[in-house]
Amino acid sequence: MFYPAAGCDAATFQPCSDKALANLKAYVDSFRNGVYSINNGVAANAAIAVGRYFEDVYLDGNPWYLTTLAVAEQLYRAVHTWDALDTGIEVTAISLPFFKQFLPSLMGKTTIAAGSDDYMTVINSIKSFAEGFVAIVAKHTPADGGLSEQFKKDTGAPLSAADLTWSYASALTAFDARANAPVESWGADGLVVPAVCGIIPWGSAVSFEVHAQTIFGGKSLSHTRTHTPHPDVFRRERIRHWQPAYSR
Repeated sequence: MFYPAAGCDAATFQPCSDKALANLKAYVDSFRNGVYSINNGVAANAAIAVGRYFEDVYLDGNPWYLTTLAVAEQLYRAVHTWDALDTGIEVTAISLPFFKQFLPSLMGKTTIAAGSDDYMTVINSIKSFAEGFVAIVAKHTPADGGLSEQFKKDTGAPLSAADLTWSYASALTAFDARANAPVESWGADGLVVPAVCGIIPWGSAVSFEVHAQTIFGGKSLSHTRTHTPHPDVFRRERIRHWQPAYSR
């Protein structure tokens, strides 16, 4: 989830991190080469319609409004983060294929200096790339402005659930990203991925009560359940279901 204070942190998969950008390129490219006929003839570094995943067979697999807009949203947030950091753009071996779409002269790991000609070329190209995904959605939005779940991969006509809230929400968040609207903190900055994954060697005792009203005529009951998923972790749950006395 985007959090500007985290910069281009890869551990939290920030929009401008090398892993997030490499993932975006692999994801978008998976819909090229005939997956959707409406993408035929589009340049290799241009925006295209994208769906959930190219193996999708739901309704024969089609582009979705929300996924196409999500690509634009990530790109907008990445650009604004680079500009805010003002430290240039770090290109790693992981993100190199992504950046070579916009600056073919790149040969390997480097930092594109903020404000340089190459920096402006990359920033402006990525902005145009993002705009292209929004333009695709606009092109395949009907005159009444309604957004369905999907649009057909051959004609671009709306398909599946009509007036899908999720589709409208994705448009709003993409527009917010384009406008560099602020987001609330969720504490992503400074997080560190443990070197080794495993069970945390500490335990805690947790007790809670659940009060639930059942149907008239039911009887009260109370029981205690104890779970010990690991010797170091002890969790005690006390669950009480109660029913007020019933009288005619």
